[in-house]
Amino acid sequence: MASRHSFNLAVFHGNHRPAGTHGGFVYRLARRLEAYSFAAAPEQLAVLEGLRAAIAVAGLVALAAALHRPMLSWAAFGAFWTCLADPGGPNRRRLACMGGFAAAGSVAACLASAAGQAGMVPSACALLALTFLTGLSGAYGPAAAQVGTLTAVVAVVAVAFPQPPLGAAALSGTFLLGSLCALVLCIGVWRLHPYAAARRALGAVYLKLGDMLDALLTLDLEDVAADMRSRAEAEHRRAVRFAIERARAVNLDLLDAARYRGELDTADRLFAALIAASHDRDARGAAFSLSERRQLRRLSLLLAETRHQTSLRTPRPNLLAKKALLLRRAADASATVTGRAVAMASGALADQAQAWRSGTKAAACPERSAITVIRPVPAAILRHAGRLAIAVCVAFATAAALGLNFSYWATMSTVLVVQPVVGATWPRSLERMLGSIAGGLLAALVIALVPAPPALLLAIFPVATATVALRRVNYSLYALGVTCLFVLVAELLQPAVGLPETRAINSVIGSVVGAAAVVLWPGRGSDSLAAKLADALAANLMLAARAVAFETSTDGFDMARRAAGVASNAAETTCRQWALAGQSRRRHLGEAVDLLAALRRLAGAAMVQALTGGEPDPARAAAIEQVAASEAAALRNLTSLDAIPPLQPGDDLSAALRNVTDMAAAYLTAIHSQRRSVP
Repeated sequence: MASRHSFNLAVFHGNHRPAGTHGGFVYRLARRLEAYSFAAAPEQLAVLEGLRAAIAVAGLVALAAALHRPMLSWAAFGAFWTCLADPGGPNRRRLACMGGFAAAGSVAACLASAAGQAGMVPSACALLALTFLTGLSGAYGPAAAQVGTLTAVVAVVAVAFPQPPLGAAALSGTFLLGSLCALVLCIGVWRLHPYAAARRALGAVYLKLGDMLDALLTLDLEDVAADMRSRAEAEHRRAVRFAIERARAVNLDLLDAARYRGELDTADRLFAALIAASHDRDARGAAFSLSERRQLRRLSLLLAETRHQTSLRTPRPNLLAKKALLLRRAADASATVTGRAVAMASGALADQAQAWRSGTKAAACPERSAITVIRPVPAAILRHAGRLAIAVCVAFATAAALGLNFSYWATMSTVLVVQPVVGATWPRSLERMLGSIAGGLLAALVIALVPAPPALLLAIFPVATATVALRRVNYSLYALGVTCLFVLVAELLQPAVGLPETRAINSVIGSVVGAAAVVLWPGRGSDSLAAKLADALAANLMLAARAVAFETSTDGFDMARRAAGVASNAAETTCRQWALAGQSRRRHLGEAVDLLAALRRLAGAAMVQALTGGEPDPARAAAIEQVAASEAAALRNLTSLDAIPPLQPGDDLSAALRNVTDMAAAYLTAIHSQRRSVP
């Protein structure tokens, strides 16, 4: 009630704190990290999940220490990894994933431990087979991929604990006991709201939409340089699109979370409206009028209230509905593009409020049958599984050749850094190395300050809490926590000299091996910059074609808008990754950045075209689609560019299309010039 009252006062008395101030430094840093594929989601901090996991892990570690049975650490491992296998959502889905991991992990632990007793060659063969099979799990969705990755981790750790068959069965049973304890705790005893992660992800989307709107108003000044405004606009567009797609991923398998998908569609409409307003301001070359600024500020307040309502299990949208309708009427009365954009945004919020009020839900995803689940594994997943299996065997042989203690830390790192998408592997390996080094230093500090076993046991609880709480926030922070946790558990149950530095060294070796695997086996070039630029160009031109045909009231236009944003983000991320890869690859990055800027302008022009309306022009739309296919093929194959987009004098969309063609030609010219200059 207090929140709604403060919102009401802000509307009527003009008190308004910009939406961008809510995120602060942490969210600004997260936006920068995302540009380089370093995922950062501060909103996904899950303290209660961390506390729940810490109770299971610390309790089992305490039992192992009290009984002087180090092998009981496998129960703690099982509990910890089972908590990580929890995908959220309905209990049926959680039980399938966590129970499936408990069963698969138990089998993998038994086989790998027995193979470890048989010698190096059987161990390597077992790891090759087990990691290949678990690598195929990505074909069945993110939750299954997580289960497969954790099962591979169990295998590479178990092979370093060689046991005869009966001993391997006992180790497997101990692991299963810990997994079942965690499963009962998470599903039966301490149940959290199944869609908490979805609500947090949606809240982040609306927060970043508010940031984008705040930046639009803040940079609407005559003395702000155009390049500064362009960089800020690109950063906020990228951040919002990342947030939307991350929220889609969270909701992907939550079949009965239809409410959250509806809110996400509303956010996508708001995003499109802000893009149109931003492009309108840039195209005019003049600041927003006083009326437009007033409307945008009121929209910012509505965004803040919507974000608050998404955090509630049962939204109370009456005030939001009233204010959204008032703003829509006021914006409709102004005959400007920005006014129409505000009307579109406030109309989307009014529709969302009405859906909340009436209890209307988005259409749920169809249930998957066994026939649709059992399907051929894609070639990309097969390549990933093979790459992963070979990399793990190389890391295993390297650790053995170097005589590393706790060598499973190296192979574990290899499993965790090798990703199905080649471009995501090197950032993950860098995060793993930095997190492991920092985690080792933290563990060394804790051991120095609290060397006594009882105090060490107490230190394990907050470390386990932080590790699980941060697992969806940022991988570097998670790697820091998990490194510190494993070192403290080892120091308590299997003390040895130099554990922190051993963990850091092993993790660096395993991460380097994982990164080398994708360098030596990079796939078929789908991650190249030219291919990503081609995808982005094709997607944005298709969006322009939809706008010219005025197919703006169909799902097809929304899909085209989303595809354009996703493709542009992927290309921008690849650009930044290449910029960090070395000077030799930077020679044509400037032209690539210019092309991406032209594509952003084209997307804005397409949104303005869709808002302003007019007579459909199917012939021009078909011509733009033909240009899209021709220019994308030229970029993908690095051939000459002959296509010219259909132009109309004085048309903003035509100017944007011409700019895209010019920038694509400049990029190809730069590549060809570089090739001719190489002896």
